[in-house]
Amino acid sequence: MVGKEQNPNVERLMRIWKAFNENDLEAIAQMVDGEIVYRVSGRGPISGTYNGRHEFIAALERVKELSGGTMTVQPMVTLADDEFVFALARARGQRGEKKLDIEHCYLYRFRDGRLVEGRTMPVDLYAFDEFWL
Repeated sequence: MVGKEQNPNVERLMRIWKAFNENDLEAIAQMVDGEIVYRVSGRGPISGTYNGRHEFIAALERVKELSGGTMTVQPMVTLADDEFVFALARARGQRGEKKLDIEHCYLYRFRDGRLVEGRTMPVDLYAFDEFWL
């Protein structure tokens, strides 16, 4: 559950996730730093390190494309300070007959109101990889 009095960076993250869930990648592009570095654990086609806004948004486009726009993230718990946000969330999506419904850990770093660094760490990496492969 997300607390009632939210840290500003948690509020920013919730706006990013809302835009992601609504397939509004243009809105996300406005909320991330041009030099963002984002890492996704695993071996699948979306795993890897993305450098810069262009690569990051292209990765999100690939996630949406491969999942037919079904991939969503629902927050469960957030912890934050002035720079970092840790979140536990449920990721859901579908690819043909494959369904994903697992928890992910996320670590985000914000600077000057923008997302500058992030990491997606699926709790069940085997299920995550199986879904994307």
